[in-house]
Amino acid sequence: MKNRDSLVSVIIPTYNRANVVQKAVDSVLDQTYKNTEIIIVDDGSTDNTKQALLPYGSRIKYLNKKQGGVSSARNLGIKKAAGEYMAFLDSDDEWYPEKLEKQLKYFEKNPNHGMVYTSYEQISNDVRQLCYSSAQSVEGNLFNEILRSFGINLFIATPSIMIRKEVFFDIGYYNENLITGEDIELYLRIARKYSIGYVRDVLVKVRKCADNITKIAYPESGIVNALKNICDIYPEFKNSSDMKNALARHYMRKGKELFNWDMKEHAASFFINALKFNPYNIGAFLYLFASYWPNNTINSARKIKRILKI
Repeated sequence: MKNRDSLVSVIIPTYNRANVVQKAVDSVLDQTYKNTEIIIVDDGSTDNTKQALLPYGSRIKYLNKKQGGVSSARNLGIKKAAGEYMAFLDSDDEWYPEKLEKQLKYFEKNPNHGMVYTSYEQISNDVRQLCYSSAQSVEGNLFNEILRSFGINLFIATPSIMIRKEVFFDIGYYNENLITGEDIELYLRIARKYSIGYVRDVLVKVRKCADNITKIAYPESGIVNALKNICDIYPEFKNSSDMKNALARHYMRKGKELFNWDMKEHAASFFINALKFNPYNIGAFLYLFASYWPNNTINSARKIKRILKI
């Protein structure tokens, strides 16, 4: 392999994950490709994360910083990394042994690509689901594919990506001003200037945690700002149908989450925003109308829906 001597920097941000971070580190040490450096960025943990990592000694680089969020942790790792390639692993996820080797083989055949992602296994409440790319085009110029997946199901998982370090010098780092959506915003910037590759093999275990109520109730500060930032960088997409549909899907999805949390008054504002970007969304009309129903009427409607299986 031409890239057999290339150093891969593996960046693992963590916050209070002492109980699981060792599994993540072990999955890197078990890789068939061995020329790696493991950088753990502790984002101000208050548990015994540091002590849990002591047995690894010089096999890892441990960086401790003031809490600033996952983007600032990843960015610190990138800046401290010595590798030609950057790979990212969340501290509660794991890799299968051939993950890095197969991505480097892809880069060897496609040296001008900026990023390569893989399929992954999603684990939620012990239920396992294999996640393959749902895009119409799985590789190449994926800007519109990523934009179209916005608000539905992004087909790229952060622990599955590998990025050439020089790409960050070109397009910038993770946006630390975004609470959520920082990964999608980065992928869009990469996709605007570079081809993206895909390894179909399932090479990552991703553990899905339910959104907390704060993220559900106040997502505008992250997801919407991610799209607004892309519009600022690439103004030609501001009024595009793909951008409008992406925003409509986002508001619709978050509105439904709020609705299911019985936060109907707040949900109604999201359905109104969904209709602003897609006035033909019948579902948004129905949910907006239902947002003003009393709870007993809504519960009756849900029972009828289950009976009729609609």
